[in-house]
Amino acid sequence: MTFDRQTELGDIVLWNAFATNEMAKPPNIFGVGVTLMLDTATEDVFGTGKNSAGPMALAFHIGPPGGWILGVIGQH
Repeated sequence: MTFDRQTELGDIVLWNAFATNEMAKPPNIFGVGVTLMLDTATEDVFGTGKNSAGPMALAFHIGPPGGWILGVIGQH
């Protein structure tokens, strides 16, 4: 039995989040930034076909040691 193998590259997405010292104090952490997407896909199936940029925000709650870390990241 033989298998065909194909290697492709998708778009590159970069998230940059910034926070002040006040925004990054546990247990609650907040940040804002920008999302950049570069059209680096080798096939149309694996990418959007365009470059883009937009806002992003994140919020996390860090529980006690051994507890849960809950978070959300939103981007447009």
